[in-house]
Amino acid sequence: AGLAQAAALGSLAELLLAPWLGRLSDAQGRKPSALLFCLVPTLTRIAVTLTRSPRARLRILYVDLFLLRALGMMQLEATIQTMLSDSVAPAAQPRARGEFGALK
Repeated sequence: AGLAQAAALGSLAELLLAPWLGRLSDAQGRKPSALLFCLVPTLTRIAVTLTRSPRARLRILYVDLFLLRALGMMQLEATIQTMLSDSVAPAAQPRARGEFGALK
């Protein structure tokens, strides 16, 4: 029940936060947005690693799942695809997109 609740609440939070996160990405740029999207799960997973109690680890993983949903990690993929368009020459973009797809 805990994982399902975390996923459902995270999806609801994503619905509510998506317009704001989109505006933030437009205002601050794609790279800072991508770093934010990567930083949050990194910090929660470090917390899981440093925590000794299995019960506390599970709670942190619930928070992690909630935040992954709330931040819409699919947004990260879209942001990276756009960054590829901005930073890779048009002739090299198909190869770069293929390499990115292979890493997923």
